[in-house]
Amino acid sequence: MAPEVLFRPDVFELEDKGLHKLIIRSVEKYKEEEKELLWKNIILSGGSMHFKNIVDRIQKELDCICTTKPIVERQKHIMTSAWRGGKVLADTVMDKFMLTSEEYEEKGPSAIKSKFAI
Repeated sequence: MAPEVLFRPDVFELEDKGLHKLIIRSVEKYKEEEKELLWKNIILSGGSMHFKNIVDRIQKELDCICTTKPIVERQKHIMTSAWRGGKVLADTVMDKFMLTSEEYEEKGPSAIKSKFAI
């Protein structure tokens, strides 16, 4: 059984919402036409996903509340998924947020202003 604090923080005198309610709140922020896709693609990652039966518990809690049948899955590489996502981000947009030493040597401190519109 997954640690109860993730689903019922009030029992532990915490004011936070349970994980399943946070998922619902996140999905509800989107337009109606986007929600169906989101409900079919709930991907869990991070260290807490190592708890036994955590995916089943989240699925059960969401099934009780949601009108749309959610599909909940655990990320294959739980412990490295954040790193992998960061790598994808770095590979796609890092050049926009990076100043090479060559650029700095060529233009000096003004390279920072021109590159980052400061």
